[in-house]
Amino acid sequence: CPRSNHYFHLTPPYEIIKNTHIPLLLGTDNAMITPPNILQEMQYLQQQTAIFTQEELLKMITYTPRKALNLDDHIPGLNLPRSLVVLHRQSLEPLIKIQWLRGKP
Repeated sequence: CPRSNHYFHLTPPYEIIKNTHIPLLLGTDNAMITPPNILQEMQYLQQQTAIFTQEELLKMITYTPRKALNLDDHIPGLNLPRSLVVLHRQSLEPLIKIQWLRGKP
């Protein structure tokens, strides 16, 4: 919870954690201090440290937590096709749909 840690003047050793390959999960807490928005946590961490790629940050909020909770029975393989769908805010109709293989957006 990077923004909450910052509020309390705490800075985890992110670079050491990354270099030792300890699985890192990204979360948000303490709604009295910051709104519980995981995307803002990702953005804040990337701005403050610049040591994590966007793919690593996404894994910290999706794949790694499922694996940590032993919910990996339905996690698709990392080399399967990916897709991104952008929805209209009010109607929720698809505006854009992009499909790609890993590493080929």
